[in-house]
Amino acid sequence: GVRVHSSGTNFLLVRPNVPARPIFEHLFRAHHLLISDAGGYPELDNYLRISVGTPEENDLVVRGFGECLG
Repeated sequence: GVRVHSSGTNFLLVRPNVPARPIFEHLFRAHHLLISDAGGYPELDNYLRISVGTPEENDLVVRGFGECLG
């Protein structure tokens, strides 16, 4: 349920097939992860910008997405 764009940087642009804002809020509230809601840019509506972190942080991102997407 997520489209991840190829990246040559230290972050990923992710577009879920559901509204991104609730995922953004859940990742912060439940897991204390700071990611960016890129929706402030018209061409990135419903995108999240996720910086690559430690393996543990990356696992939390994956777990948080799973909690939101079922």
